[in-house]
Amino acid sequence: MNTNDFGSQSISGNVDKWERGVPSNALVTVNSPVNVWKTDLDADVTEGDYACALQTPSYNMTAAGTYTLRFRRSMEVIFCNAPIAVQLQYSIDRGASWTRLGVDADVNATNWYNRGPSTGCPIDASIFADQYGWTLNGNNTLCTYNISTGVPALIGQGEVTFRFVLSVKPGYGATSYLADGFMVDDFEILGPVNSPFGAAANVITSGTLTPFTACSGIASAQQSFTVSGSNLTSNLVVTPPTGFEVSITSGSGFTNSLSFVPSSGIVTTKTIFVRMTSTAVGTPSGNIVCSTTGASQNVFASGTVNALPTPTITGAYLFVRVDPQH
Repeated sequence: MNTNDFGSQSISGNVDKWERGVPSNALVTVNSPVNVWKTDLDADVTEGDYACALQTPSYNMTAAGTYTLRFRRSMEVIFCNAPIAVQLQYSIDRGASWTRLGVDADVNATNWYNRGPSTGCPIDASIFADQYGWTLNGNNTLCTYNISTGVPALIGQGEVTFRFVLSVKPGYGATSYLADGFMVDDFEILGPVNSPFGAAANVITSGTLTPFTACSGIASAQQSFTVSGSNLTSNLVVTPPTGFEVSITSGSGFTNSLSFVPSSGIVTTKTIFVRMTSTAVGTPSGNIVCSTTGASQNVFASGTVNALPTPTITGAYLFVRVDPQH
């Protein structure tokens, strides 16, 4: 993970406390030397009415499997319910909307939020309206969250982003702000290999089809081509034009559409068998479309349906056998 892909910004109050570097105030235990992300590397939080976020890169979670989020957490507070708290949130729409990740005592997590609306000393609703988050003291604690069981809807998403939100409210007395805030180290997502984020989907076809011929009411002989895909975030679908059908099995299983599920973004090379249908008429033609989200390739198919010949009788003969004994 490129640590420079993380970033921070003010959410409200025009204050951004997040800094990357070597901590030098109260929280100094670093798991992987030497840099961390922290709310002011060398000073306590300041009184005010503000919120700011440390945002991760976007992660590709399209491949099936188990995904685990983990990081090292350090935090210093004075009081359990205010004036500062931190919450972890996620987005699947490039930051247009954000959802809290997890709850207190979450069965899908370890060392997750110590505060919630039903815990003792819940976070003041002015800081986080839902009252979930961290307000505790500790150094270099490993926190984990099983995304696959906690938020299974994230599996299959191509762009999942996380952010740590520090929320601070004023008016709790000067000593309330003599706290070093929150520090994050070694943030990572463990899971199956996915295509690099932002890599363009790619569909490759090989082979061409010569014009088909068949008699009316009879399916034509089959031909074939191959298709494959990479960096896919959705199924690779093969759709023939009217008058044609496709199959992955030679001589049988013909249908009007095929769909291939990518594994880690890849559909390996598939042989596609094509034939003109028994119900085709005239001179059907068009593209066999091999498509997925963000990419498409066409294979042209054409054919001629010949009418069945009409038998004609050009003459007739009558033979009579005479039995002389009757």
